[in-house]
Amino acid sequence: MIDQKRIRPVLWGYAAIFPFLLFMALEMLNPASSAGLFVNAWESVGSLLLSVLVIMLMALVAYCFVGSILIAYGIVSFVLLLGYIVNYFKLMIAGGVFVPSDIFLAGAAFQVMEAGAVVISPLLIFGVLLVISLHLPLYFAKLSINFLRRLAILPVAVVFLLVFSTSNFITNHIHNALGLQYGTVTDRYRNHGMLLGFFSELSGQNGRSDADISEIVDGLLVIPENPGVYNASGILYYIGYAPDYYKNEYIEYAEEEAEPIIPNVIVIMSEAFIDPTILYNVTFSQYPIPNFRRLSYGNLSGNVLVPVFGGGTASTEFEFLSGMPHVFFGSRFYVPHENPNRYFSRKIPTTMPHLFRENGYRTVGVHPFDGGFFNRNIIYPLIGFDEFIAREQMPNAIYRGQFISDEYFTDRIIEQIVLAEQDDIPLFLFGVSMQNHWGFEPMKYGRLNLDIMSESAYLDDNETARLNSFLQGIFDADKQLGRLADFVESRDTPTIIVFFGDHMPILGRHADRIFERIGFISQQEDFNWTLEDRIKMFQTQYLVWANYEIGLDDWGTVSSFMLGALTAEASGITLNRHFYNVLQGLEYFRGITNELYIDIDGTFHPGWQHRNDPHIQTLEAIWNISMFGEDELLQTFAELIGNPILQY
Repeated sequence: MIDQKRIRPVLWGYAAIFPFLLFMALEMLNPASSAGLFVNAWESVGSLLLSVLVIMLMALVAYCFVGSILIAYGIVSFVLLLGYIVNYFKLMIAGGVFVPSDIFLAGAAFQVMEAGAVVISPLLIFGVLLVISLHLPLYFAKLSINFLRRLAILPVAVVFLLVFSTSNFITNHIHNALGLQYGTVTDRYRNHGMLLGFFSELSGQNGRSDADISEIVDGLLVIPENPGVYNASGILYYIGYAPDYYKNEYIEYAEEEAEPIIPNVIVIMSEAFIDPTILYNVTFSQYPIPNFRRLSYGNLSGNVLVPVFGGGTASTEFEFLSGMPHVFFGSRFYVPHENPNRYFSRKIPTTMPHLFRENGYRTVGVHPFDGGFFNRNIIYPLIGFDEFIAREQMPNAIYRGQFISDEYFTDRIIEQIVLAEQDDIPLFLFGVSMQNHWGFEPMKYGRLNLDIMSESAYLDDNETARLNSFLQGIFDADKQLGRLADFVESRDTPTIIVFFGDHMPILGRHADRIFERIGFISQQEDFNWTLEDRIKMFQTQYLVWANYEIGLDDWGTVSSFMLGALTAEASGITLNRHFYNVLQGLEYFRGITNELYIDIDGTFHPGWQHRNDPHIQTLEAIWNISMFGEDELLQTFAELIGNPILQY
């Protein structure tokens, strides 16, 4: 029998160092640590100590409830181990780290996950067994603190834990000292470990201080001394960012002007759509996107810089609709579920649907998946959509593979165009397709002999079959793009179609395995990607086509939030000051995400390093007012920047 008194000091010592041992064992399951935390161990001492402190606080809170060291550490270990396992699989499958917002997407994630995607590796088994084995000595630790003392300690431990996860002091000082304020979210998981990376996302540490926001806001709200007046009504308009030719005291317009063209604007964000011909060492049985190529002749097409790879459709969606770079949200994978009171808890007056609605348009969103996915059924009305048509409103939907087909999706879009013509109201429609969503298992479409096939000497049969499943989805999306354009061409109503992909696809059981195999990128681990790799993996293609002459200049490569502003401008509607400001930004840069920044010359740089550029600070001020401004400030701001006030 073990003498508890003799080994008691040893057990207390083991209990004290257990959080350190647990953290190191868990970090073995964080693939990013092999490139960061473990390599730069000396530089990461602060992160290590802070992570250990967090585990100790969590265990102390649990101990105050259960009164057992073994059970308390067991509860904490189970919770953390679960998070690390999810992070491990997400990195391996989707190429991104596990962030707090993912918790709210678990149900939908299972619906869109490829069968057989989860593969148990020897490293995962070893890590789990190691974590379990660390608890064995604690079985003998009959260490106890009486109930009253535990009751007194509990509120102190809870307060410290809450302060760590939500305090401005922690985020603005301790995180800053450790370097958690810098780099992408993947950088933080790599250099500081998953635990601190997760807490940094939970606490929203990327936001600016109130003082910084106030300073920028004050600059935005300065009213020019000589505001301009246009047309006979004598309505006064602020012109803080207006072009020089609006800075006269009065602007006179001819009474007779040409009848303006008021087009329908149909925007389709096609799931995982890219031009497959950009891939290396792959040949195709036929050209994979003939309609995209056909419609590009004499029209606009190019690359769009998107904030995500492999998933996070809502990130690109939000950029386009809001005219706001996703970089302000901190996480590479922005999801509005993370804190409903922080994101979209009220109407946002600057968004594109609001802008089109203010210009007399009917605004409709269409997405052939669950309306609650990414909270669209709640958010769409807040950002200005008159109607949102989701899978719940598609009882007779036709499926192709696992998801509703692009053909049925296009049928619903055409239906809305016809209804708008009958009501004689211009239509702004934003549609997000679903058919070509991951996974791309070989038998996704029930057969291996598809409409389009590929060959590559660098891929095995299984990988080729997966690539072909993806290509079939691209081929189908392109076919429906052509059908939609042909339908619009047959109508008298002037219509603009904007078509682009939300992100590069997940190919294979590992997000980027096939891309590495064909030599498209240097390696599959995105936390080790070179700048050249990121340039390839964070761009998709866009097309702007109309059934009338719109005479647009080449837009080149732009961020998805700039693509939205350019679309609004191309339609000829009256812009608000926000979208005009976005267009003004094109004089200084071409795009920004956490991953990449494109300067005015089209040169790519690491993205997060440019967050402090003045033109980006202006956009961030607009974002902060829209999301967090007090009611009085928001009302003033909406009048100043949210309503259509610039005519050109």
